[in-house]
Amino acid sequence: EWMILANESVARRIHATYPTHAILRHHPLPRRDHFDNLVRCAATAGFTIDTSTNKRLSQSLAAAVVPSDPSFNKILRTLATQVHAYNAYNDVR
Repeated sequence: EWMILANESVARRIHATYPTHAILRHHPLPRRDHFDNLVRCAATAGFTIDTSTNKRLSQSLAAAVVPSDPSFNKILRTLATQVHAYNAYNDVR
């Protein structure tokens, strides 16, 4: 809730200072080749990671569990988050 409150406060301040502008934030789609390390790592344990959609990626990650190694899935999820591009901001008038 604190982050939402902070975001709202910043938005109000920006709107008060620049009432005719809007700042839009978006996440560019990750490049397919950035998933290579994740896909290779999962394959070492016999798992296939489907990166065609967010839903299929999530389902693939949920299924990639090694019961004897609880850290394996955490490592895959960390690799999955590293492929995302940084936020981009656009000024719209």
